Amino acid sequence: MKRKPTRIILGYKNENYKLMNFFTGEQDNSFYFHIYRKPNEFPMRDIKRDIKNETSNELRIHFPDFVPTEFNENHMSFHEKGYIHSTDAVGNRYHDGIIGIPFSKIDTYLFALVVAPKHPSNLIKLTRQKDSTRDIHIALQDDVQPFGLHFAFYKKGAILPKPPPDLIGGGFVACEYDDKVFGLLLAMKKVVPGIKGGSVAWPPFTVILKRIG
Repeated sequence: MKRKPTRIILGYKNENYKLMNFFTGEQDNSFYFHIYRKPNEFPMRDIKRDIKNETSNELRIHFPDFVPTEFNENHMSFHEKGYIHSTDAVGNRYHDGIIGIPFSKIDTYLFALVVAPKHPSNLIKLTRQKDSTRDIHIALQDDVQPFGLHFAFYKKGAILPKPPPDLIGGGFVACEYDDKVFGLLLAMKKVVPGIKGGSVAWPPFTVILKRIG
């Protein structure tokens, strides 16, 4: 039976909003991520860089550096050999030449992806009941500030690092699969001003940054 995607639901002011879902491949340990978007809403791409490496526990993003793409991405996928693909709803791929890090080089965990959502009230409302068998529900404070969801692939059985103190909620969410070697770690961090300084405003669209090799 095909595994259902795990959804990430944000609770904000007595409403629930759909942010994204993720799942693993049937034949391998690839990971697939889908962002819920409203009609005519396109992904945002950094005009200067994707994530090259993480040298600090802080997530620094200058949102004005991001522009909408013309490619209507349906999902992105991270594959065991390091390939990263962006694919639309009919199977076309965006050829940007991005290559990540092969899973064979992961001894413990690999930070791979950040999803920085727009303000939760601008996301798509959840019209059905939450599904406790597959949903990760994150309850947000009424005065929530811009944040990013950090995703890392980790090798099952490895000793993971102690969560840094700046994580919202105080720790990781771990997702494991009985038939897979690698699981997924999820952490939530506040966005701090970029190198240009100033205050941090919510992005107009959900922003995605991918770790590349």
